[in-house]
Amino acid sequence: MRRSLVVTVMLASGSTVRSEPAPDPSRAYVELGAAAVGGTELYAAVSIESGYRPGPYGLWLHAVFQQGNIAGPFASQEGSDDAITSSGHLAVRVGIDKRICLEGHVWCAIAGVDAGYLHQYAISRANPKDLRGPVVVPHLGLDFGGHVRFRPGIEANVAHGVETVGLTAAIAYLW
Repeated sequence: MRRSLVVTVMLASGSTVRSEPAPDPSRAYVELGAAAVGGTELYAAVSIESGYRPGPYGLWLHAVFQQGNIAGPFASQEGSDDAITSSGHLAVRVGIDKRICLEGHVWCAIAGVDAGYLHQYAISRANPKDLRGPVVVPHLGLDFGGHVRFRPGIEANVAHGVETVGLTAAIAYLW
């Protein structure tokens, strides 16, 4: 009698007994990382990012700032006309991401797109290169951990008909 009463109450209330993942409790994050970005040359950059999740649907709004220079052996060819005398990488972007997580929110995947401004330059006597203007950046990444998370990723920069690829790695703090 008691068992049938519980089943009857559950059916009448529309309740079901199934396990649904708990919603992600995080609402915001800050992130510090590094990026290796191909462009007019190969650039190494520091990246700072901050984001906010306005609702329960896994969509995140964020802003990204990257600053760097030409990396490694590409930076110096002393004595030649191709020697780089000045270089830089500056990117300022805003975007939206979708974060999909396994139960427990320890292992996640991120896909998104950003729009913003990109300035990359490499100045030499023989071949000065200067790219600046609007940029669209689709990106994919992994996101794993607890409140402190590791986020490796890949991104494509599309600006002025030039397509480049960047690899990223960051540590984020979610709250």
